[in-house]
Amino acid sequence: MRTRNAKSKPRVAPARKASATNKPRVRRAARSTTFDDANLRQALIDAAVELAREGDPGEVTVREAGRRAGVSASASARHFPSRAALMGAVAAEALRRFNGEMQHALAAVSTDDPVERLRAIGHAFIRWTLRSPTHFRILSARHLIGFAQVPELRDDVQEVADGVTALAAEAQRRGQWPQGSTRLVVLTCRALVYGLSRMKIDGQLPQWGVDEDEAEPALIDALDLYIDLLARAARKTGRR
Repeated sequence: MRTRNAKSKPRVAPARKASATNKPRVRRAARSTTFDDANLRQALIDAAVELAREGDPGEVTVREAGRRAGVSASASARHFPSRAALMGAVAAEALRRFNGEMQHALAAVSTDDPVERLRAIGHAFIRWTLRSPTHFRILSARHLIGFAQVPELRDDVQEVADGVTALAAEAQRRGQWPQGSTRLVVLTCRALVYGLSRMKIDGQLPQWGVDEDEAEPALIDALDLYIDLLARAARKTGRR
């Protein structure tokens, strides 16, 4: 019977030394940054806006916002326990920015004419939307921001709506706008200014013959046309 000698033993390849190219890829930890509570909250809001600007607001998470800000997930969660809480804070900031734009526009109106003040608010909304499209998209996404659960946001939105409604009612009282349901008049105005802004954000204007560089004047002219048509309808009714 033949026996296997040492030379017939199977050869075993020596273990390879780990090299830089063979090492498993490890996700790099976020940079560590120190904030006080107020600054950390703002840093997370700013990070969420950046992430929404780069992609879809619906994909923003508290964890990723914390990573972008350079803080731990637990530190982020202390301020924002959910995505809705984070996006609600972003939306509240967006509304504050719009309110600033609106107040600036109203301060430039030297008359108490309700139609001119409404016109200024509409112009301010369009300009704010074009300058802050990410904030507009977030504020519009009510399903993401937990609108009903953010009292500050809900109250501020209602305050704007009440102010617009009061101006529209005064325009009707003075005979500048058609009589009828103030609520429906305000609804159509809101639908128009929102729809025009949405068309710009969604890239639809070129399809309707409006180039990007003329978007702002075109949207403002469209709003002015509607406001003037309301005034013309009121004058026509008054002559009957």
